[in-house]
Amino acid sequence: KLIQCQRQQEIVVTNMETYSIRPLSKELDDKAAKEINEDPKRIKETLKMFHEWIKKQPHLNVRNDDQHLITFLRGCKWSLQLAKQKIDYFYTIRTLLPDLFRGRDATSQEIQLLLKSG
Repeated sequence: KLIQCQRQQEIVVTNMETYSIRPLSKELDDKAAKEINEDPKRIKETLKMFHEWIKKQPHLNVRNDDQHLITFLRGCKWSLQLAKQKIDYFYTIRTLLPDLFRGRDATSQEIQLLLKSG
């Protein structure tokens, strides 16, 4: 049985394994469970599999901290396969078209329009 406790910016799992992610509020936690199938019992194992896959991808220069990877998993409703594809596409495009990622203001009208368009 996994018992979780929140400590500042990480969730500690009592079986001596730790993963560092920002804890969600109760409201967001409930929403994540309902809308994107987030299950606290699966987080550790899914992150572990994601880390192992990334280690086998020498062509990708991935920022592989837990919080960053969680972002991809949540964006893919916890489908590890989709998250792998998404992170591969993201870092491939970032390598091929670096000017798209330099000096961008995420709050600019141009970026906001792109984000709203999907």
